[in-house]
Amino acid sequence: SDAEADGIRNFVTDGGVVVADVRPGVLDEHCAARETGALDTLFGWTQESSEYTEHVVGKGKCILLNKSMSGYSNLEEEKRKSVRETVDDAIRVTSVSPFCHLTREDGTPLVTGRIVRFRRGKIITLGILAPRPRADAPKINATMTFAQPFHIYDQRTGRYYGQTQRVNLALDPASATMLSLLPYKVEGLKTSADTKVVPGGAATISVNLLATGQPQGHILRLRVR
Repeated sequence: SDAEADGIRNFVTDGGVVVADVRPGVLDEHCAARETGALDTLFGWTQESSEYTEHVVGKGKCILLNKSMSGYSNLEEEKRKSVRETVDDAIRVTSVSPFCHLTREDGTPLVTGRIVRFRRGKIITLGILAPRPRADAPKINATMTFAQPFHIYDQRTGRYYGQTQRVNLALDPASATMLSLLPYKVEGLKTSADTKVVPGGAATISVNLLATGQPQGHILRLRVR
């Protein structure tokens, strides 16, 4: 809409950076074609635009990749590499540091998989799903490198990788790898409970999580037999 276009324009003028894959703003809020793109001037787009372009506006900048992300996973590796390099160029311009990198044993990026990040309190949960080209695809040895060190745990196995920025993983394409990233080390649980409980009565159970920092956002599961 025109209001959204104005918001983007103000964001860039005040120092923001906006990245578009292909020419943006060609449709209105009703998906009707515009005679002139709502963001053509902002991105410096012309009929001759066919390459990666950067356009300074006020204190900010607009970047037009001129590469469609549609069907990326179906492209040949050389074309996927070209798209990744273009996106990397745009990221460097924005001074944004990626949260993490996932690479194969030979150091090449592991692409076409999925990485999902979720934050709860001080805990970051990272879900990693490796590419699965076929039903019987083998595990993939990979390395995950983070922008900063965390105390890293495997949620499924309980394995503690230590406080590090780099972990080696054996990714199963049929099952997501789940990591917990913490700013402190979990040292154990301290529990106490009533020693005697009458049938049908209430039992009081106390559970404290011991850590090198102030725990926050943990979920505990109790099984009573």
